[in-house]
Amino acid sequence: MKLCTAMQPMIPFCILTASTLALSQFGFYLWRAAIISIAAESYSSNGPSGGGGKSSNSLHKHDFRSLSAIHDLCPTLQRPSLNLQLVTAYYQAVQAIGNLCEARISFISNWAALELDVCTRCAEVLVDERRRSTQAFFAEVSSY
Repeated sequence: MKLCTAMQPMIPFCILTASTLALSQFGFYLWRAAIISIAAESYSSNGPSGGGGKSSNSLHKHDFRSLSAIHDLCPTLQRPSLNLQLVTAYYQAVQAIGNLCEARISFISNWAALELDVCTRCAEVLVDERRRSTQAFFAEVSSY
């Protein structure tokens, strides 16, 4: 009987822990769905990679760093739809996982390669979004 009484304070703690883990997992999946939906958006043909004759299929996972640098150089004229710093942190974490599992576990390295491509595509769409908003702003300003 004494053991049962000692375990009673643990029940709310276990429920709180499980609820917190479930909520954080839901938040992560929601954020990842936002990345995937942004990466699935179309962009104009004269964007950072479209104007040079490069199609979106030819983007390489290593293009993320250059796209991130371009994104940081572009001015922010409207509220951003997604913070690229979080995408960069996710990219680096997935890249580390992929590098650790590259030789040993092929399905994880394949998953990591797909995720790196999604991050690169997301960065490309965000850079193009900033470029379009900057062009629209300058067109509006020059019309006065």
